[in-house]
Amino acid sequence: MNSEILNKKLQQYCAYQERCTKEIVSKLKDWNLRESQIESVIANLKKENILNEERFARAFTRGKFRVNKWGKLKIAFELQLKSIPDSLIRKGLSEIDEEEYLTVLKTLILKKKEELDKEKGINLRDKIITFIQNKGYELPLIFEILMEHKI
Repeated sequence: MNSEILNKKLQQYCAYQERCTKEIVSKLKDWNLRESQIESVIANLKKENILNEERFARAFTRGKFRVNKWGKLKIAFELQLKSIPDSLIRKGLSEIDEEEYLTVLKTLILKKKEELDKEKGINLRDKIITFIQNKGYELPLIFEILMEHKI
């Protein structure tokens, strides 16, 4: 693939949404580029600020929290899977407002309670805890809200 076409394809790929290095490397491998070419392309993308892992971590965190209602634990885990350094994961998580975080958590718990209230013979509290933990929220916060709402 010639470099002009490659650059155009990569710019489109990166313009669509923020990307991390791991995603771009994977895409370049799919395009059968050699390791030396991949390193050169990555260095160039970073130099041109098309690829910026901190910006990616922040955008990923905002999106997963606001759209998917994920908790911090799940977001951090997914960023680790994308080989994002811990320092950048912390910066990404700093995008989440604590008050908004607790409001979303309360809303998820109360919505799940309302959903499960219709079912008979289930352990409501355990079902809610499992659901909310799977969304990536911290157990102490979950217990705090459950107690606050007497669930």
